[in-house]
Amino acid sequence: MMNKTRLFASLLIFTLLFPFPTSAREVTSTSVTSDGISIIVKSNTAKAREKTIDDALKKAVEQVIGTMLSSETIQQHSETLDDRIYSHAKGYVQNFTVLSEKVTGNLYQVTVQATIAPEILKNELTRLGLIISSKNLPKVLIMVSENNSKTDDSLYWWGRGDDKLTVTEQTLIAKLLEKGFTVINHLSGREENDIPEEYRNDSLSDGAIKEIGSLFGADLVIYGKALASFMDFTTNRDIVTAQADISLKAVNTSDVKLVATAINHESAAHINDYYAGAEALKKATDAVSERFLTKIVKNWSKTESKGNAIKMVISGIKSYTDFMNFKDVLQNKVRGVRGVSQRGFSSGVATLNVELEGSAQNLADNLTLISYEGFAIDITGITERGMQIRLRPR
Repeated sequence: MMNKTRLFASLLIFTLLFPFPTSAREVTSTSVTSDGISIIVKSNTAKAREKTIDDALKKAVEQVIGTMLSSETIQQHSETLDDRIYSHAKGYVQNFTVLSEKVTGNLYQVTVQATIAPEILKNELTRLGLIISSKNLPKVLIMVSENNSKTDDSLYWWGRGDDKLTVTEQTLIAKLLEKGFTVINHLSGREENDIPEEYRNDSLSDGAIKEIGSLFGADLVIYGKALASFMDFTTNRDIVTAQADISLKAVNTSDVKLVATAINHESAAHINDYYAGAEALKKATDAVSERFLTKIVKNWSKTESKGNAIKMVISGIKSYTDFMNFKDVLQNKVRGVRGVSQRGFSSGVATLNVELEGSAQNLADNLTLISYEGFAIDITGITERGMQIRLRPR
């Protein structure tokens, strides 16, 4: 009995430490009931029935999209949704059942219950830039110098080396986190010590910004300056009026391209110089952040939805027929795949180059939702530019 207990405990620990790969994540499905209608032309009820079911399935997909997008977004992008989603509605339906059907005069009517995987729809809406998920947002490093004094001395972490966040930094971080961005904490590692001496100033080129951002593993750097100026025209000598001016730009560290820019200024008053300046800086940053971050999200989603290539390594191939079946599914049934080219095949391992729209993660999500004939797949590794897959018998 003791030996059995020890064996069970050992197996439990092994399972927790080394979980077995799975062929697919548990997929959440949504069941939707919808009606369809079409006109019977030339007594062709079979054709009318087919069109009516298509209409009902389109309306089912519309219902699910209505839970993901605001009515304003749906209206604004109605043409895109018609062309890219609704005209291919069947591709988003896992299965359906006709609950009722009837003919009234020259009209054919049906009611269907359709099963839809919202994740597939969400992936497509993300690819089209209508939804941005946090996993597709860039990792951001903030590099904004701030001057809230009557001297020429600006504070910036890559030059001053202390561990205090400025008002501008605090405000930007809060806004970024609210939007779902990952903000890199420059204080948590030793990378700051590796910044070249010639970059320890607040007048950096885009190339220098890219280098520092890459050092910290950032996809995007928000770089800029924030300055509080103090004015003496107030009639109340006990009140200090400050005006804050802020200029920001977002630089993509992969290609040094500008993703977004913004400028703003705001004023505030206080009996203390520092607090007047701090309030003005916070107001200026608050006011500029919404439109600035909206630009970043919009332009970044366009970048992410452009085509890219990944290397796919497939192992565990028991027969060439299984490999050809998988390749056929990949080329013809997986959304976002533009092209597939074979680079090698040896000893049950094949290498493919896959041209796709969107990310490798989106491709993996779509692959796990497919049922394959005669085999299943385990996705054993994903990187930005690569994927490892193992085929196994069902």
